[in-house]
Amino acid sequence: MKKLKEYFYQDIGIILCIIFFICFVITVDIVRPYLDGTRWYLFSSAQRTIFGLIELFIFIKVFHKKGWKDVIHFKHFKSAILAGTGVVLYTVLNAAFISLGAVSLKNATFALLFSRLICQQLTTGFWEELTFRAFVLEGYFKKKNRNWQCRLVYAVISFMLFGLPHAIEYNDFGKAMYRLMITGAFGFIYAAIYMYSHNIFAPMLLHFIYDIPANFYSFVDSWDTESNLIIVLDNYGFTVAFILMMIVSFIFVIKKPVYENESKTLSDNGRSEFCAIQ
Repeated sequence: MKKLKEYFYQDIGIILCIIFFICFVITVDIVRPYLDGTRWYLFSSAQRTIFGLIELFIFIKVFHKKGWKDVIHFKHFKSAILAGTGVVLYTVLNAAFISLGAVSLKNATFALLFSRLICQQLTTGFWEELTFRAFVLEGYFKKKNRNWQCRLVYAVISFMLFGLPHAIEYNDFGKAMYRLMITGAFGFIYAAIYMYSHNIFAPMLLHFIYDIPANFYSFVDSWDTESNLIIVLDNYGFTVAFILMMIVSFIFVIKKPVYENESKTLSDNGRSEFCAIQ
């Protein structure tokens, strides 16, 4: 019974993640019919901000953190970005594809572009990483025996919990499965970054930067279908980049986390100082 309670406490974040998402969807369903365009994206941004702040407060209380700076910080930021190299390269490819291939854009106001590409994506990175990474993966950091197999299990859980909510948006089974695999893969990737560095700010930032070109596609009206470079990138470039991104993420899942190396160094230094005193 004691072990059962311990496991429940460790992984209570997964349950909270599901509860938060259900509450989020209910709120969306209530408000969405009454708003569209810029007003919808501004509301969506405010919603994500409010949910994120409430969840941050709950995360601090449930997992006994000292404060928000103990959750969102710059510690191991460079290592986290290194683990997210695949996302960076994929984002650059996305941006290059749009720059080279977009012939014309749909008519859109600055307010619409800014509210969707900046406001909504900035708050999406903040809320989704807290919900689907910080809460879901906190159980891993509570484990006594943390190894790469354990990290892989949590990365897969993040894959499923992040992919399923995006998949249920589609009625078509084929599209739903495609969405599950693609979005779930990014859940796996961001999980790898977080577990390697224990830095949630880096996945938030990379999530935001990736989402800008990913959402910009909806504003493109026509493409250069005659360009050989665009054809090659469209047919092969993104597939290769995606595979590389997944390989990089898997490597950092099995690679010993940087914060554990630091903990060992501090422990060794402590023993050395003790021996010197003796």
